[in-house]
Amino acid sequence: AGLGGLNYGSYVNPEFDRRVREAADTYDRRGARTRWKSAVDLLNGDAPAIWVYLPKIAAAVHARFENVSFRPDAWWATLWTWEVNPALRIPRDHVAP
Repeated sequence: AGLGGLNYGSYVNPEFDRRVREAADTYDRRGARTRWKSAVDLLNGDAPAIWVYLPKIAAAVHARFENVSFRPDAWWATLWTWEVNPALRIPRDHVAP
């Protein structure tokens, strides 16, 4: 079901798709966790790809910023949590009322 998009290896397994749909449609945490684990276990058993290289991410953030974290797959995913320490703000950090 994921052909195109981010499925670069063209992985196809209808059973995996079914398990992912079930997991996504489950609203209780314990049931969803069990279903996601089942889907990932199937994916791992299929071993559609083996990553032999993962580039290291080099990043720098000014010391004025607090609560900075990075996810290895998407550095911008936690950007909304970053903030400038109020004591260290400069004029450009202030938003006009």
